[in-house]
Amino acid sequence: MRWVRVVPFLAAGLVIASVDDALAQKGVTELGVDMAFSYETESELFGIMLPGGGSAESIVGPQGALSDAVSLEPATSFNLLSGDSETLTVWAFALKLQYHFNADPGRARPYLGIGPTFTLVDLGGGSSSQFGLTGEFGVKLPINEHVGARLAASYTRGFENDDFGSRNILAAVFGI
Repeated sequence: MRWVRVVPFLAAGLVIASVDDALAQKGVTELGVDMAFSYETESELFGIMLPGGGSAESIVGPQGALSDAVSLEPATSFNLLSGDSETLTVWAFALKLQYHFNADPGRARPYLGIGPTFTLVDLGGGSSSQFGLTGEFGVKLPINEHVGARLAASYTRGFENDDFGSRNILAAVFGI
């Protein structure tokens, strides 16, 4: 099912195209790289997501402002694990609607975000997917006029389907 691999790219393209007008009008754009420490409750698996490639996971996404306090944040992550002639790839996508409790980007901006997720796992012989919902509470801290940091806690719920059981993932997120 090669088309299943194309769907996430098409979805990401549509999301970016749909927020293009908002990005152009508001002038607030973020492009970030986050790292996270996560814990999946069902498998009791700890994870570390770091910017980069190989067996690390990188999360990158532009963020467009819909208003001074509300923004839309698409994000994607990729994980590649390879060894003993076996390869596992995981693509994950999220689209979070964020509400900032402080609209001034020059000050600390606590925020709350929520949105849908989609995960695609390819074991080489076939692929499986899972939809979910994520929520995040954090703060964006300005470092200078063009650089800031993000500290957040997130919860993701993956919904049960024919390929996966339901799962819960708790994460601490750090980003630039």
